[in-house]
Amino acid sequence: MIFLITGGSKCGKSSYAEKLIFHLSQGKQANYLATMRVASEEEEAIVRRHQEYRKEKNFIVHESPLRFPDFLESSFVLLEDLPNLLANHMFGGDGYEGALDKIVELTNRIDNLVIVTNEVGSCILKYPIETENYITALGRLNYVLAKRSDCVIEVVVGIPLAVKGVLPL
Repeated sequence: MIFLITGGSKCGKSSYAEKLIFHLSQGKQANYLATMRVASEEEEAIVRRHQEYRKEKNFIVHESPLRFPDFLESSFVLLEDLPNLLANHMFGGDGYEGALDKIVELTNRIDNLVIVTNEVGSCILKYPIETENYITALGRLNYVLAKRSDCVIEVVVGIPLAVKGVLPL
Protein backbone atom coordinates (compact mmCIF):
# COMPACT_ATOMS: atom_id res chain seq x y z
CA MET A 1 0.00 0.00 0.00
CA ILE A 2 1.05 3.57 -0.62
CA PHE A 3 0.41 6.21 2.03
CA LEU A 4 0.90 9.90 1.24
CA ILE A 5 1.24 12.06 4.36
CA THR A 6 0.85 15.79 3.78
CA GLY A 7 0.53 18.91 5.88
CA GLY A 8 2.10 22.23 6.68
CA SER A 9 5.52 22.84 8.14
CA LYS A 10 6.11 21.46 11.65
CA CYS A 11 2.57 20.02 11.90
CA GLY A 12 3.51 16.52 13.08
CA LYS A 13 3.43 14.70 9.74
CA SER A 14 6.89 13.13 10.15
CA SER A 15 6.10 11.87 13.63
CA TYR A 16 2.83 10.38 12.36
CA ALA A 17 4.62 8.80 9.37
CA GLU A 18 7.11 7.08 11.69
CA LYS A 19 4.31 5.74 13.89
CA LEU A 20 2.49 4.54 10.77
CA ILE A 21 5.45 2.65 9.27
CA PHE A 22 6.07 0.90 12.61
CA HIS A 23 2.38 0.04 12.86
CA LEU A 24 2.46 -1.43 9.35
CA SER A 25 5.69 -3.36 9.98
CA GLN A 26 4.44 -4.56 13.37
CA GLY A 27 7.66 -3.26 14.92
CA LYS A 28 10.00 -4.90 12.41
CA GLN A 29 12.88 -2.92 10.96
CA ALA A 30 11.91 -0.47 8.23
CA ASN A 31 13.99 1.41 5.66
CA TYR A 32 14.18 5.18 6.03
CA LEU A 33 15.09 7.13 2.90
CA ALA A 34 16.43 10.53 4.00
CA THR A 35 16.46 12.91 1.03
CA MET A 36 17.97 16.10 2.47
CA ARG A 37 21.07 17.29 0.63
CA VAL A 38 23.60 19.02 2.85
CA ALA A 39 24.72 22.36 1.41
CA SER A 40 25.44 24.42 4.53
CA GLU A 41 26.56 24.12 8.14
CA GLU A 42 22.97 24.72 9.25
CA GLU A 43 21.72 21.83 7.11
CA GLU A 44 24.57 19.65 8.36
CA ALA A 45 23.45 20.35 11.93
CA ILE A 46 19.87 19.43 10.99
CA VAL A 47 20.99 16.13 9.45
CA ARG A 48 23.13 15.31 12.52
CA ARG A 49 20.17 16.07 14.81
CA HIS A 50 17.92 13.81 12.70
CA GLN A 51 20.54 11.04 12.71
CA GLU A 52 20.81 11.22 16.50
CA TYR A 53 17.04 11.10 16.84
CA ARG A 54 16.73 8.10 14.49
CA LYS A 55 19.36 6.08 16.40
CA GLU A 56 16.64 5.28 18.92
CA LYS A 57 14.32 4.01 16.18
CA ASN A 58 14.33 0.66 14.40
CA PHE A 59 15.34 2.07 10.99
CA ILE A 60 17.87 1.16 8.35
CA VAL A 61 18.72 4.70 7.22
CA HIS A 62 19.77 5.48 3.65
CA GLU A 63 20.92 9.03 2.90
CA SER A 64 19.34 9.27 -0.56
CA PRO A 65 19.25 12.83 -1.91
CA LEU A 66 18.89 11.78 -5.58
CA ARG A 67 18.86 8.00 -5.97
CA PHE A 68 17.37 5.15 -4.03
CA PRO A 69 19.47 2.08 -3.30
CA ASP A 70 19.13 -0.59 -6.00
CA PHE A 71 19.24 -3.27 -3.32
CA LEU A 72 16.27 -1.75 -1.53
CA GLU A 73 13.76 -4.56 -1.58
CA SER A 74 11.87 -4.00 1.62
CA SER A 75 8.27 -4.44 2.52
CA PHE A 76 8.36 -1.27 4.64
CA VAL A 77 9.86 2.04 3.51
CA LEU A 78 9.48 5.60 4.79
CA LEU A 79 10.49 8.37 2.36
CA GLU A 80 11.32 11.62 4.18
CA ASP A 81 10.66 13.80 2.27
CA LEU A 82 9.28 14.48 -1.19
CA PRO A 83 9.95 18.26 -1.23
CA ASN A 84 13.68 17.71 -0.63
CA LEU A 85 13.83 14.95 -3.25
CA LEU A 86 12.15 17.19 -5.82
CA ALA A 87 14.41 20.16 -5.00
CA ASN A 88 17.48 17.95 -5.37
CA HIS A 89 16.33 16.87 -8.83
CA MET A 90 15.16 20.30 -9.99
CA PHE A 91 18.20 22.23 -8.78
CA GLY A 92 20.98 19.75 -9.32
CA GLY A 93 19.70 16.62 -10.95
CA ASP A 94 17.45 15.71 -13.82
CA GLY A 95 14.44 17.94 -13.12
CA TYR A 96 10.83 17.19 -12.32
CA GLU A 97 10.74 14.20 -14.68
CA GLY A 98 13.71 12.61 -12.93
CA ALA A 99 12.04 12.95 -9.54
CA LEU A 100 8.78 11.60 -10.94
CA ASP A 101 10.53 8.60 -12.52
CA LYS A 102 12.37 7.77 -9.27
CA ILE A 103 9.28 7.97 -7.09
CA VAL A 104 7.04 6.03 -9.49
CA GLU A 105 9.69 3.31 -9.74
CA LEU A 106 9.77 3.16 -5.94
CA THR A 107 5.98 2.88 -5.70
CA ASN A 108 6.12 -0.07 -8.09
CA ARG A 109 8.57 -2.14 -6.03
CA ILE A 110 7.76 -1.46 -2.36
CA ASP A 111 4.88 -3.24 -0.63
CA ASN A 112 4.26 -0.60 2.06
CA LEU A 113 5.53 2.87 1.24
CA VAL A 114 4.93 5.93 3.42
CA ILE A 115 5.77 9.22 1.69
CA VAL A 116 6.00 12.53 3.57
CA THR A 117 5.29 15.69 1.58
CA ASN A 118 4.32 19.31 2.18
CA GLU A 119 0.99 20.88 1.40
CA VAL A 120 1.43 23.59 -1.24
CA GLY A 121 -0.79 25.87 -3.24
CA SER A 122 -2.77 27.59 -0.51
CA CYS A 123 -0.46 30.57 -0.15
CA ILE A 124 -1.23 33.75 -2.11
CA LEU A 125 2.26 35.27 -1.83
CA LYS A 126 4.27 35.90 -4.97
CA TYR A 127 7.67 34.25 -5.20
CA PRO A 128 10.58 34.42 -7.67
CA ILE A 129 9.89 32.37 -10.81
CA GLU A 130 12.24 29.53 -9.76
CA THR A 131 10.33 29.14 -6.51
CA GLU A 132 6.97 29.35 -8.30
CA ASN A 133 8.11 26.62 -10.70
CA TYR A 134 9.20 24.45 -7.77
CA ILE A 135 5.88 24.93 -5.94
CA THR A 136 3.97 24.09 -9.13
CA ALA A 137 6.10 20.97 -9.67
CA LEU A 138 5.60 19.82 -6.08
CA GLY A 139 1.85 20.33 -6.45
CA ARG A 140 1.88 18.22 -9.64
CA LEU A 141 3.95 15.49 -7.97
CA ASN A 142 1.62 15.48 -4.95
CA TYR A 143 -1.35 15.13 -7.33
CA VAL A 144 0.22 12.19 -9.18
CA LEU A 145 1.11 10.44 -5.93
CA ALA A 146 -2.29 11.11 -4.36
CA LYS A 147 -3.92 9.35 -7.32
CA ARG A 148 -1.55 6.36 -6.94
CA SER A 149 -1.90 6.22 -3.15
CA ASP A 150 -4.24 3.91 -1.29
CA CYS A 151 -4.47 6.41 1.55
CA VAL A 152 -3.83 10.17 1.67
CA ILE A 153 -3.56 11.68 5.13
CA GLU A 154 -3.34 15.36 6.00
CA VAL A 155 -1.88 16.14 9.40
CA VAL A 156 -3.24 19.33 10.94
CA VAL A 157 -1.82 20.49 14.30
CA GLY A 158 -0.76 16.92 15.02
CA ILE A 159 -4.12 15.39 14.12
CA PRO A 160 -4.20 12.97 11.15
CA LEU A 161 -7.22 13.34 8.87
CA ALA A 162 -8.07 10.89 6.08
CA VAL A 163 -8.43 12.66 2.74
CA LYS A 164 -8.54 9.40 0.77
CA GLY A 165 -9.01 5.93 2.21
CA VAL A 166 -9.28 5.00 5.88
CA LEU A 167 -6.87 6.00 8.65
CA PRO A 168 -4.88 2.87 9.51
CA LEU A 169 -3.75 4.30 12.85
